Amino acid sequence: MTKKDINIVWFKRDLRFVDHEPLFMAHQEEIPILLVYFFEPSVMNYDDSDVRHWRFIYESIQEMQQKLNSISAKIYFFHNEVQTVFEELLKVYNIKTVFSHQEIGNKITFDRDCAMKSFFDANKIEWKESQMHGVIRGLKSRKDWDKRWENVMRDFPKMIEIKDLNIESLDIHFYNQLKEENLSKEITTRNENFQQGGEYWAWRYLDSFAKERHVNYSKHISKPELSRKGCSRLSPYLAYGNISMRMVYQYTNQHYETSKNKRAMLNFVSRLHWHCHFMQKFEDECRMEFENVNRAYDSLVKPKNEVYIKAWQEGKTGVRIVDACMRCVVATGYLNFRMRAMVVSFFTFNLWQDWRELHFCSAIFRL
Repeated sequence: MTKKDINIVWFKRDLRFVDHEPLFMAHQEEIPILLVYFFEPSVMNYDDSDVRHWRFIYESIQEMQQKLNSISAKIYFFHNEVQTVFEELLKVYNIKTVFSHQEIGNKITFDRDCAMKSFFDANKIEWKESQMHGVIRGLKSRKDWDKRWENVMRDFPKMIEIKDLNIESLDIHFYNQLKEENLSKEITTRNENFQQGGEYWAWRYLDSFAKERHVNYSKHISKPELSRKGCSRLSPYLAYGNISMRMVYQYTNQHYETSKNKRAMLNFVSRLHWHCHFMQKFEDECRMEFENVNRAYDSLVKPKNEVYIKAWQEGKTGVRIVDACMRCVVATGYLNFRMRAMVVSFFTFNLWQDWRELHFCSAIFRL
C-alpha cells in the first residue's frame, strides 16, 4: 500500500499562526501539513522545568486549536518523546519535509535536535529550520550582528490565512495510542493569578502597551508594584512564541509617531534588541549552562544550605524586599527585571555562590 505524502510543521517555542515562517514555507509546498507539538517527558523532567511553563504552553495550544476549529482541523500534541512519535508516523506516512524554528534552549533540547537530525537524514526526510528571533546559529563573529538583527526585524512578516491551509488529520485511534498518558491536571487547569498563554493575549498586551501603558515604561520599570502595568508583560509570549519579535518591533514602531512618550518607546525597542543579544550570547557560549562565565568564581563555590535555600524560595529570609518579591513570583509568575536581578543576586551572594544549580531560580523566572 502506497503511503500518503505529507509535510510536518513541528511547533516548539513558536506557538502562533501570525508571522510563522515554517508554516508559511510548508504552505507553499501544496502537500498536506500535519501540525504537531511534543510535551517531551525528558524535557519536562529537566532541572529548569516547572509546571507553570507547561501550563502556559498548554493554554497556547488550546487557543491555537480554537482557531483551527473553524476549518475542522487539529494541532496534535503528544506527551511522548519526539523520535518515538516520528518512528510511528513513518509507518503510516511518507514524510517529505519537517519544518520548524531553530530552538535556542538548553543542552537537552540541543542534543535532541542533533539526534533528530541524524534520524531525519537516515530516513531521507528533509528538515528545514527557520531562524528564531534575531539569533543566528553558528555565528562566527558578532561584528555585523546589529545590522543583521535590524534587517530581520524590518523584513516582511510571513503571513498565511488559516482557511487556506491543507491540514492532515490523524486517525483518532492511532493518535490516542501515540499520544501516551494525559497531562497532569495541574498543567491543564487554569491558574487565574498567572498570565494566560496564547496569541490573543500576546497581541492584547502589546496593543495596550504600544497605545497607552508605555508612557510610564522608563519610570516604572524598576518599581515592584508599578512595573506590573508600566512594563509590557510580553516576556512569556516571546519566550514561547505566541508573538514574533518582528511583529512586536514593527507594531511598536507603527505607534511611535503618535506616542506621548517617544523616549520610553525607544527604550523599549532597545530592550527588544537586548533580548536577542543575550540569547545570541548564550547560543555562542552555551557552556554557561554548566560553567561560570568568569572563571574567578570557580574558587568561590560554597556548600549548599538547604534551610536558607528553602527560606529564599518561600519568601521567609527576613529581608523584606526579597521576601515580597519571592512571594509575588511564586503566586503570580511575574517579577520585573530590576527586582529579578536583585533577588538572584541575593541568592547568589548570600546563600550559595555556584549559580549552575539555581534550578528553582531558572524555573520560576523563565516566564
